[in-house]
Amino acid sequence: MEDLEKLFGNRIKVLRTRAGLTQEALAERMGMNPVYIGDIERGRGENPTFQTLMKLAQALDAKPWELFFFNVDPADVASTHKYLSNLLRQALERADETERSQIIALSVQLVDVLTRNK
Repeated sequence: MEDLEKLFGNRIKVLRTRAGLTQEALAERMGMNPVYIGDIERGRGENPTFQTLMKLAQALDAKPWELFFFNVDPADVASTHKYLSNLLRQALERADETERSQIIALSVQLVDVLTRNK
């Protein structure tokens, strides 16, 4: 399996390019350093926080969950659900206790945001 950070970084680059933004323009919309955007896109550096993920989604005019559609058609709900479930399971299996807590907290926050917007 490809490195999750690289998959995520590639997805951000695709969304940024589709939006017609440079790394600098995206960083400016987010109030962040362009070097950080480059690091994210290369799958390097620190993992983005929940707040950074929300800023990314907003700056890219995307729904937060769209940041994680690496190799799946988001219109295919069943396929997307299965894909995201497997991705989450794999991340939890590889994570240490601290990382598991962070993944679970992020998941709870994401579900809260998604259900609030319905």
